[in-house]
Amino acid sequence: MKRIELLAVLFSGLSAAPALFTIANPSTGYKLAIPSGSTLNNNCDAFGCGLVAANGYTAMMQHDCLFAVYTPDFKTTVYKSNSYMGDGYKCFLAAQTNGQLVIYRNDTATPQVVQALNNPPANIATSYSLNIDTTGNLIWQDNTGAVVWSALPIPPPPATFTYSNPSKQFQPSMASGVTLNSDCNNFGCAITSQNGAYLAVMQHDCLFIVYTSDLKTIVYDSQTWLGDGNKCFLAAQSNGQLSIYKNAGTNPVVVKALNAVPAVQAASYNLVLQNDGNLVYKDNVGNVVWSAKPITNYIYTTPSVAYTGKIANGATLNSDCNTFGCGLTSANGAYITVMQHDCLLMTYTSDIKTVVFNSQTWLGDGNKCFLAVQNNGQVVIYKNGPTNPVVVKALNPAPLVPAASYSLLMQNDGNLVLQDNTGAVVWSTLPIGPPPPLYTITKPSVYFPTVLPSGATLNSDCITWGCYITSPSWEFQLVMQHDCILALYMNNPFNSTWNSGSWQGDGHNCFLAAQTNGQLVIYRNDAGAAPAPIWTSNPAPAVAAASYTLTLNEDGSVVWADNNGNVLWKLASPIVPLVNTNFNQPAGCPATPFVVDARLDCLQTTYDACYAAGCCWAPAPAGMFNVPCYGKNQNPWFGVPGSDPGVAIAPTVQNAGQYQTIVTSPVAALAVAAIPTTNQLVYLERISGGVWSTYHTYLMDLAAYKFTPLHVYTDIFCSGGVMMPDGTVLNVGGWTGDPSLRGVRLLAIGDDWKQDASTLQLLVDRWYPTPVLLPNGNVWVIGGAPSAAPGTNQPSVELLPTSTGLVTVPLLVNTVTHNLYPFVYYLPADANQPKPYIYLFAGASSQLFDPATFAAFATLPDVPSTSGRPEYRNYPYSGSSAMLPVVANPDNTNPPVKILICGGSDATNLGLNTCATVTPSLGAKATWAMETMPMPRVLCDLVALPDQTYLLINGATNGLGGFGAAQKPVLNPILYNPGAPAGQRFTVLASTQVERLYHSEAILAIDGRVIVSGSTPNQDSNDDPTKVIHPTERRIEAFLPPYLLNGAAAPQISAVSSSLLGYNQQFTITTTIPSGKTAGVTVSLINPGFITHNAHMGNSHNVLLTKAIAPAANGQFTITVMSPINSDTALPIYYQLWVVDNGKPCAQAQWVKLNAPVTQWPKIRNT
Repeated sequence: MKRIELLAVLFSGLSAAPALFTIANPSTGYKLAIPSGSTLNNNCDAFGCGLVAANGYTAMMQHDCLFAVYTPDFKTTVYKSNSYMGDGYKCFLAAQTNGQLVIYRNDTATPQVVQALNNPPANIATSYSLNIDTTGNLIWQDNTGAVVWSALPIPPPPATFTYSNPSKQFQPSMASGVTLNSDCNNFGCAITSQNGAYLAVMQHDCLFIVYTSDLKTIVYDSQTWLGDGNKCFLAAQSNGQLSIYKNAGTNPVVVKALNAVPAVQAASYNLVLQNDGNLVYKDNVGNVVWSAKPITNYIYTTPSVAYTGKIANGATLNSDCNTFGCGLTSANGAYITVMQHDCLLMTYTSDIKTVVFNSQTWLGDGNKCFLAVQNNGQVVIYKNGPTNPVVVKALNPAPLVPAASYSLLMQNDGNLVLQDNTGAVVWSTLPIGPPPPLYTITKPSVYFPTVLPSGATLNSDCITWGCYITSPSWEFQLVMQHDCILALYMNNPFNSTWNSGSWQGDGHNCFLAAQTNGQLVIYRNDAGAAPAPIWTSNPAPAVAAASYTLTLNEDGSVVWADNNGNVLWKLASPIVPLVNTNFNQPAGCPATPFVVDARLDCLQTTYDACYAAGCCWAPAPAGMFNVPCYGKNQNPWFGVPGSDPGVAIAPTVQNAGQYQTIVTSPVAALAVAAIPTTNQLVYLERISGGVWSTYHTYLMDLAAYKFTPLHVYTDIFCSGGVMMPDGTVLNVGGWTGDPSLRGVRLLAIGDDWKQDASTLQLLVDRWYPTPVLLPNGNVWVIGGAPSAAPGTNQPSVELLPTSTGLVTVPLLVNTVTHNLYPFVYYLPADANQPKPYIYLFAGASSQLFDPATFAAFATLPDVPSTSGRPEYRNYPYSGSSAMLPVVANPDNTNPPVKILICGGSDATNLGLNTCATVTPSLGAKATWAMETMPMPRVLCDLVALPDQTYLLINGATNGLGGFGAAQKPVLNPILYNPGAPAGQRFTVLASTQVERLYHSEAILAIDGRVIVSGSTPNQDSNDDPTKVIHPTERRIEAFLPPYLLNGAAAPQISAVSSSLLGYNQQFTITTTIPSGKTAGVTVSLINPGFITHNAHMGNSHNVLLTKAIAPAANGQFTITVMSPINSDTALPIYYQLWVVDNGKPCAQAQWVKLNAPVTQWPKIRNT
């Protein structure tokens, strides 16, 4: 179609009009808008030509001459014209320059009007535009925005303000959309500056005035006086305009608009009365829309200068210092920010090789540019120097509420930071993370030996009285109590020598924060509320140090100091010098106090009581344990035999078992293990300490009581051990230097000990470690200490035989001084845990660990104290632990495993009279079942018996592990029956005359006896038994449990279908069942473990699933049994196989091996 200029036709359609449009050629569609003078035709495609909105609404000029608006899916008509003529017509919509929209028919010589959508406006505008919005409405408006016509009704614009009712006052700002009225009082409503120095008042006479607070000086006058008695208000309008109205809330009339409506609307506005008396209306990004007084944001700095450290607000950084520009250098000289000649603001490293920040404002060389640090809190780059400056780029919006002052800092880390006078960051070139916390709540809650570091907390939820810091010898405890008091105690938790006076009542969760700002603060930490401070030690230092420590010293003084030694707060020592300091009084006391290891506690906690008891008094100056009152002998083990007699009580049952002395050993044993496939035990003793033997390790044949010497070349004193899959005994760690402390020793069946440091050794020194075997044959070696120095710790684990490096275990870090020989078990998945895990118990705390990485994933509650004092179960506090019988379910899966822990000692060296049982797989939801034993016990051994009971044997009433550190030997073993009702599980058995103290042990033999050995309570094991209180013991006893003396015949195993068993497989046992009662027959696998220092490493007891018991030849029975379901349930090692007939174990257990692929360890030889 050729281009034709057409004359528009008036609405009457009677005559031609001036040229008002040009028909589009070629026809086209439009997006968003059609300008006046254009047409929308109907021949673009089979449907017509369209005007499309941003979201897909479409206005179509159709072939039937209808002009219609459709939803994006074309299923709904939003609007249609009255111009339908039928298909086949050529029509178009003209957006005419006279402000009229007209639909024409164009199949005649001259276009004919079909429908005019509106009349021409009375006043013709410069131009018009037909727009389609996202609601589908068509809006025909002029160049001023005035609407001439719309397809759909247009809702009225929202109100720009709401009259404040009731009237109110503001400080220091008033948001857009509200009003400041004149009827608050006789004067009017006001905005008050933040500093109170100025008032902006909307007065009764319609004046809006800014005054000084004394009303003597006018800072601004709106010039809108109408006389008294008018109701007026100032509207902070949401369209960005400030207007004064009269007539209050009804029919308001504009008195004066203080500014024009901004061309570009912001989201919101804020009218602020600044501290300098200026009234400023800003948008939400900080742009000033209006101000009562002119704003001077900076003064051009002349002459141009360079800066170091910072630039204050009101100054400029220019580009004409030299050929490069003016610079702002960091205090450490490592970074410089330059305002360059090309108008770039750049931050460089000092060698100018690395760009840290680029303002992206390049204008080319030769420009005069400057950076202004403005009084309004903006950083702006300008060009043209001091005359006629033009904004190049504002690097940040102005703050909504201006501060008193600002500084642009070039930090030592290369970050350019604008901050206000309060230190708040307004803008920075590099991201700024949140300020580091002043503290992090310690989880799990722990006690701290001697020092609480800054950033940590001392919580109130450790045991029955709270978490605490101890002095080096434990004489003093600084306790964060449940009642929110921080208290210092001496010797016991009953009489404090100082407290914080911050009592809040019992049952609150509180903590002491050693804050990184140099303050000690007690917080009350109620659930659902932020921690609230209730006590503070000292003001925060003006300049924070790198770190701080809260130290509880040996004399009970408490010091809070920084890393430079500056003391911020302290408590003096509560120790009052004794009037009588002559340690020869009473007679026989030494002139110089004994060292800690040479003290046997007289159990007195005051000087007067100690003197009255005939003992010597001196709080320990150093060491791991505090023994302030002790006996007179220089070596506590020297004395009259029998002066500390053992404690024996009457058995509580008639069949109480029996002790038998069976042989005297050539070694003073401190460790024992069974040799699989044999009836032999291997004994080990320490090399140091004056022992008799030159071999230090022997095999003992339990049938003939014959000893065969073996050879070990490094000291196994306080080493750990575990049984390996092939029956080898693994021994790790030791004493006296790296060859011992890092030693890895292997004793294979039928062989001698092997050790080769060049092939296999530990990464670090370990004294008192615990190894645990994994199903794949690898071994984690856990914890220990690097030396005998008090408080030393090796809080890590490492893997054998191929090291993966050291893994630090926070649980061992937090339990230093009571975590040696930790109790460790590899346990299977169950209903509570989807995967197998390692359970580690240290002191009173325990966690679950991933066997692959040794990462902790669950923390159990601590074992509760029943005495009100700190109570511990691991060496040197020396309780014992065992895995309770794991009885297979009918589908051969395993129930959740339970761990039993008995005995131990508290912080005052009193033995514990409790046992605690837990289901570790419950994790944080676990609870400890506490049971009371017939007597306290420390240095005790828990031995699993075939009838699913446990023998608690050996030990003392008071004390702990170490030479001369235990008193009142306990001579009665106790039988614990976990299957009996609660309260009826303990039975006192027959006593012995042999005292078993430090370095004693007990192990289950394959004939059902418990073999008891050891006790080296003296530093010199080659002691004279006539001159020591408790002599070294080389006598070996057998304890016969009651099941061996009940008169019942024992089952006799004649055959096992295989001694090498797969998992989850049936196997058979041929045996007698003397009782004939097959329903009461059980089959068990027991690993007696490696025993040393009362730790039974690797011990386990699995009760197998019996499928059938059927009669066999010669009065015997065939028992069909399922082996354990997998190697997580029972590790692939050798076990004692027990058949128990209604409580009577078989006459001799058989050795069987569970078989699975395992890691091959390197072959080693002695070097």
